[in-house]
Amino acid sequence: MSDLIASSHIVINNEWIFITCVLLFSAIAFLRVHFGRGLRLISQAVFTQRHANQFLRETNNLNISPYLLPIFVVVFSFMMSHPVWQESALWSLNLLFKSILVITIFLAAKYLIIKWVGHLFQQVYLFEEVVFHSFLFEKVSGLFLFPILILSIYSSFNSQVILQIGFAALFLLLLFKWGRFVYLAFFKRSFSKTHLFVYLCTFEILPLVVLIKHFLL
Repeated sequence: MSDLIASSHIVINNEWIFITCVLLFSAIAFLRVHFGRGLRLISQAVFTQRHANQFLRETNNLNISPYLLPIFVVVFSFMMSHPVWQESALWSLNLLFKSILVITIFLAAKYLIIKWVGHLFQQVYLFEEVVFHSFLFEKVSGLFLFPILILSIYSSFNSQVILQIGFAALFLLLLFKWGRFVYLAFFKRSFSKTHLFVYLCTFEILPLVVLIKHFLL
């Protein structure tokens, strides 16, 4: 009976984890070499509105955004499915794929709903800026969280503590993101306070509550 239960959970070989980390590092290095200016500008855009406006104007020319979101999805999924949360030494392929699927569906649904609302209120250009700020922090978070993931896997420090530091850093970025939206709501007349409040509650705060509940219960 125990063998049957064990067989239902496919284990990932450590060599595959290493290969995945190498591929992620290679992808980030590729972006650094070929899209260095865009990578630097989008990192600065997280912290200053001036750089955010500049990156938004030059998005089509820089063309780096489509590559960053998959890195975030993979890195964050690895952090969520880390075996330390199950008090195990083995990686579960089922849990990893489930994490990737859930995060991908959530981000895709958020994008489609924001675009639909923009068409519904005939404010497509305005909601393009909402989409930009909504996904800006996720795109950059993957770059910041990758070293945390590597340390949690290969360092001699406590993996759970390292991951908690990573999640705490991500939470600080989320607070900064929410502050950016509050700034836009109060200092840009084109942004509706009501729409942004509903957005923050539905797509930012609620998923965070679900994530916290997942790890605490």
